[in-house]
Amino acid sequence: EMAVAVLCDLGIGRGRARIAVGLGGYLLGLPSARSLDVLGNQDFVWGVGLLLSGLLVAAVVVRFSVARLFREVLDPIAGDLRWRGTLAFLLRVGIFAQGAILLGWWMDRAASDFATGPWWDPTDPYGVATCLLQWAVAAVLAFALGRGTARRQAAREATGTDEGPRPIP
Repeated sequence: EMAVAVLCDLGIGRGRARIAVGLGGYLLGLPSARSLDVLGNQDFVWGVGLLLSGLLVAAVVVRFSVARLFREVLDPIAGDLRWRGTLAFLLRVGIFAQGAILLGWWMDRAASDFATGPWWDPTDPYGVATCLLQWAVAAVLAFALGRGTARRQAAREATGTDEGPRPIP
């Protein structure tokens, strides 16, 4: 639904956006469906990538400000937020330490146990280089698409044609 909403925000009709997302998902899934090696590679790269994603979310929380997170997001929620100090420490330090250790451990395992060749070979389906390469490609695409989307949104806001967020049907 999020991909459909993004395409709708770019001015594509909802029906066409749903077809594009469905077709895109189907086409992107074909290589994994045809080859267990590709499926294994994608499972490994993006499974470890979830650790990286968690670290990025933690970095955003710290950049947003942990105190501001409590004040604007968590405090208004009904109920008692106990262990506030512990949670603040974990958000500032603990998650980064745990994430760095786990990510380092997985990369070490990829280089020493899983890789069938040298760790720097990007064609090795379970090596370090394939992870770094695929994450870099995803990051470049995300930044490029995000920048383009932000420009279009700013133009719409400047011209007064922005209708604001659309409700999810």
